[in-house]
Amino acid sequence: MPRTVAAESAPTGLNVRLVVLEAPALLAEQRNSRKKGDAGLGAAIAFFTARGDTVSVPLTDSQEYDLIVDEDGVLKKVQVKATTRSRKGAFEVWLRGNGGGCRSNNYTMKPFDWHEIDYVFVLCGDGSQWFIPADELEHNATSVSVGGGRREHLRVA
Repeated sequence: MPRTVAAESAPTGLNVRLVVLEAPALLAEQRNSRKKGDAGLGAAIAFFTARGDTVSVPLTDSQEYDLIVDEDGVLKKVQVKATTRSRKGAFEVWLRGNGGGCRSNNYTMKPFDWHEIDYVFVLCGDGSQWFIPADELEHNATSVSVGGGRREHLRVA
């Protein structure tokens, strides 16, 4: 059941109202990683829209980013991640993408290029949401951990 919460966006200081979806149910029930990604994309669109940003979705998925966000006339590229994978009290997402052919076992890994994005938005299996500016990431990082005391200042829900 969705719930509404008031929140202050740490990077901008804006007070926003967020509709929080019960991510544990949404993500845990999904075996298909693309469906988990869809849930993350929906949460990211809701977050940025609630902040008052204009959100655009690219027509293809061949680029490094998943969303374009217009922040007062400045376009920002956002990569969206969703995960139920937790380790030592924190959720972990890989900073790389899957691409590939039409068969489910025919994937190629695309390396993460932090020069190509401005933000990473993460939806976790416990319902938490994280808004991470690219400059908060280590330049050679292959994954990012959130929660469990890590990056708490970037948590938005």
